This record gives sequence, C-alpha cells and structure tokens, in this order.
Amino acid sequence: MEISGSVISNVTLHNQDYIDMLELAVGDRVAVSKRGDVIPAVERVLEKNESGNTTWRMPGYCPSCNRILIKTGAHHFCINNDCPAQIRGRLKYFVARGQMDIESLGPETLDVLIEKGWVSDVADLYTFNPEALIELPGFGDKKVKLIKDGLKKSKNKPFAAVLKSLGIPEMGPKVIELLIEAGYRDIDSMFKLADTDDTESLLSIHGIGEKTALMIIEELKRPQVRKRIENLKKEGLKFAGETGEEEDTDILPDIFKGQTWCVTGSFEHFKPRELAMEEVKKRGGRVTSNVTSKTTHLLAGQGAGNKLDRAAALNVKIVKRSEEHTSELQSH
Repeated sequence: MEISGSVISNVTLHNQDYIDMLELAVGDRVAVSKRGDVIPAVERVLEKNESGNTTWRMPGYCPSCNRILIKTGAHHFCINNDCPAQIRGRLKYFVARGQMDIESLGPETLDVLIEKGWVSDVADLYTFNPEALIELPGFGDKKVKLIKDGLKKSKNKPFAAVLKSLGIPEMGPKVIELLIEAGYRDIDSMFKLADTDDTESLLSIHGIGEKTALMIIEELKRPQVRKRIENLKKEGLKFAGETGEEEDTDILPDIFKGQTWCVTGSFEHFKPRELAMEEVKKRGGRVTSNVTSKTTHLLAGQGAGNKLDRAAALNVKIVKRSEEHTSELQSH
C-alpha cells in the first residue's frame, strides 16, 4: 500500500484502548493515514468483516514466555526479565546503530550467541569469547575481528550514549541530556536520586514531568538495572562524565545557537549520520528526529527521504552535504 509517496507495510494501532474505541476486528476494512505526514495509523473502520469476528483482544499472556501480561496505563507489558523476547530485544537495542553501534553484531549473530547460551544480557557481550564463533558456519576470521574491534571501540562511547543504549523507560536521549545539563554527570548521582526518592529535584528540571520523574526513580531502583550497570562498569564502559568523552581542548563557536536541526540520508564523513547531529549540539544547536514547524535546518545527504519534501513544504532551510555548514562540521 502506498500513501503520500511511501510504501506502507505496518500501521500503528497504539494500544487495546484505541482498538476498543474503533471496535476493530480481524477482517475489517479500514482507513489509514500518515499522521504528521510521518506515522501510518488506522483512523476508522470503513466496513465490518463478514466472518462475525468481534473486537480483537490483546493476549493475556506473553507469547514468548507465557507469563501473565501486566497493564500499565494504556499498554501491556511482560515483566519477566528473563523472557526470551525481552533478552533478544534488549541486546538488539543495545548494539544497534544510534545506540552502541557495535559493528557486525546484527540480529542474526545475536540469535546465534543467545542460542549457544553465550550471551543472556548486555554485559555478556564483553565477556564471551568471539573466537568461538570461527567454528560455526558463516563466521570467518574477518567477521570475528570486526566483532572484537566493534566491542572494543564501543567502550569509548560517552556516558550519555551508554545510558541511552540500556533502554530504560522514560530515559531517552532528551531526558538524559536534561539530567546531565542539570549536573547529574555520573550514574552514582542518578542512583542517589532514586535511593532518596528525590522527585522534587527531578521536577525542578524544565522538561521533566511527574510521570517521567516517578518512572526514572522506579527504574533506577530495579535490582536488574543496577546489576546490569555494575557489570558493564566492570567491563570498562563509561558511566561518568558530562559527555563521557574527554573534554575538548578547543572551545567550539556556537554557530548553530537558536537553530533546530534534523538529518536525512547518508553521509561519507558521518557514519552513523547521528554523529553529524552531535556536532550540531556541540556548536549550540538543538536536534530533532522529525521535521516540524520548529525545525530551522535539514541536513540532507545521499538518498534523502520524505523529510526533504516536508522540509520544503515548511520552508525549512535545506543544507546539502557539500554546503558550508557541513564543511564546518567536518573541519572540527
């Protein structure tokens, strides 16, 4: 199905409450839109099914581990920390591009590591022996070396990147940035917030609301989260520092102050492309994942997508990879 120039294969239904509101059943004919010209969503039922199917219901048990699902707010969760699907999801999120970006540790390789029993949590990635993979089909010396190099390189990732890669609920890039800007530049200071139930300090940070504050405290108290972080610290990952990186000796000019940037396409000098947005932030700019009316600049690389059309429609300044701003980023 094609909508607004995009081929749509998956459409969001949000949660059970939304499905109940639509009274949506298997076999119904529905209307689909692209909300904000970005997110495909089911809007309404056009024609009910002829099979007599009633409103679809969320399973009461996790399809992976068969533990009962818990409803929190509008969403259902499996709270079994050892659920096979959770283990896979946690590992795949941790190593993914935009997180720890560990080369050659794709979903298929992770499945092999899990099935062999070599890895069951993220810290295990740094303790298993990659050389053991050479004995398996599809793994040669070159690939194993890439995995080893990727793991070693990931230990230099900054504190903010490591924390984001853990996938702690409500602790996405923006919230982590707000915490660090507020002075919580190491994991121990964040643990102290949780141990003292200090919601007031969190609520005093502009941009953090009550729901987020309570969730941060709850998650940072979890023994599984604490153990995971302690194990990663033992393996040398960074859990301190304003950015987690060594301080720059050069003071970079705030050439992007007051600007909000977005990125699309791929770049020769920025792999992954999120590195370009890090350079924008170092120079005083803000970044966003989607083009909105508040976006001032779109950095467009090779194979730019629908963001380019949206930027043009909103009169956002489009910066091509060969233009002055991109050169300025590459020069530092």
